[in-house]
Amino acid sequence: MKQKHVRKKKNWLWVLGGLILVIAAGVVFLPSMMPVTALSNVESITVVKSSIAETVVGTGSLESGIGDETEIKIPVGIRIDEVYVEIDDVIAQGDVLATVDPLSLQHRIVSIRNEIESLDSTIHTTRDNSGEEIIRTNISGRIKKIYVDIGDPIHDVMGEYGFLMLISADEKMAVDIETTAELSVGETVSVIRENGSRVSGEVSQILSGGYTITLSDNGPRLDEAVEVQDRDGNPIGTGILYINQPISIVASSGTVKTIHVSENEQVSRNRRLITLENVPLEAEY
Repeated sequence: MKQKHVRKKKNWLWVLGGLILVIAAGVVFLPSMMPVTALSNVESITVVKSSIAETVVGTGSLESGIGDETEIKIPVGIRIDEVYVEIDDVIAQGDVLATVDPLSLQHRIVSIRNEIESLDSTIHTTRDNSGEEIIRTNISGRIKKIYVDIGDPIHDVMGEYGFLMLISADEKMAVDIETTAELSVGETVSVIRENGSRVSGEVSQILSGGYTITLSDNGPRLDEAVEVQDRDGNPIGTGILYINQPISIVASSGTVKTIHVSENEQVSRNRRLITLENVPLEAEY
């Protein structure tokens, strides 16, 4: 019985020793069997001392640096038939660049001839061979002052007055008065003319120490002395009438042949005012 117990004990020791050897082998060989893919992605780089490059970004347009550019303008109405050059082609003087459509060219010639005939017709209706010229107004208004008379040389009148006629453009005369009376813009007043007639006026502007009064341009004369009264008839100031919005009529040469309007007459746009004669035919004509 004692010998069996000893033999069983020895067998158990051999089993325990075998297990220890198996564990030891696993510890030794297991790391070599693990995947090494994690280490395969690592790169080795050698750092070298150098300078940092700077890059500047900008925008712009390329232009030719070879002398001045020449623009080739095609008249309105002319159609290009064919182009013989392309971008970046090098050309020499006398090279054909393009051809135009002959029919479009002929149409343009006819159009220009018609324009010339129309201009000739306009010139002849305004000035005939005797050197006459008609002065017209380009606005509507009222004739307030005529400085010329039949036979007057235009040069002399312009030298003395600076214009031939004055037209009121907004249907108003005006007068500036000095007063201590208290008035407001838009307030109605009375204007007493030199002939004693009473005309309604209106305060249009406040001045330093006074007011501007406006009234109808139908009747009152330029440079007429007037008196201004308040609504109760009390005098508040005096002054000289002037045109609120004057338009001057001028000319450069010739003599007055006919005057077609009179002072205080209402005229429309393009109305004939004065006919001049002996007007020299200058280079502009």
